[in-house]
Amino acid sequence: MLQTANPKATFLLKALITENPTVVEIGCLRTAKEDLTDGWSTYYLAQEVAKAGGRLYFVDINPQAVALATEAIKEFEFTNGSGVVADGTAFLAAWPHAWKIDLLYLDSSDDPRDTLRQAQAALPHLARYARIVIDDVQPIGSNWFGKGSMAIPFLIQQGWRCYIEPTLWQGEHCWAMARLWR
Repeated sequence: MLQTANPKATFLLKALITENPTVVEIGCLRTAKEDLTDGWSTYYLAQEVAKAGGRLYFVDINPQAVALATEAIKEFEFTNGSGVVADGTAFLAAWPHAWKIDLLYLDSSDDPRDTLRQAQAALPHLARYARIVIDDVQPIGSNWFGKGSMAIPFLIQQGWRCYIEPTLWQGEHCWAMARLWR
């Protein structure tokens, strides 16, 4: 596994457990320069997935974000997968491929209902030993588990297990991520 000083990327990459993985990222990198609170996940996922001979689909409703992410990963000569400008829930509901998703990374909307809808849409397309990672599960306003405050309880009710880890402290603010598996 790639060694990185980025704690969010490190947590995410630990979820890559299969050879030739199919990875779907909902919400891709949005900054031209790495920022620890952003994680630059598309960059790190592309690097690892390319080495493992897998596929990466990074999805965002913002065309500029998809273009920026596409540019950021050019150095890996990545050919399996692509950036997609689309709503994450719609993309997952209409998953156009025969192969299953091994890793689903949910990091788009701050609205927990969107994260729940994305998880629900993906369930039929997940591999047996798939992993789901949800970013920003620290308390955000009244949402105790941030983006995951609806998806995490739903997935646990579906038989998934959950591990939450603080990934970054800045002053008194903590960022956290959740890794789920069956």
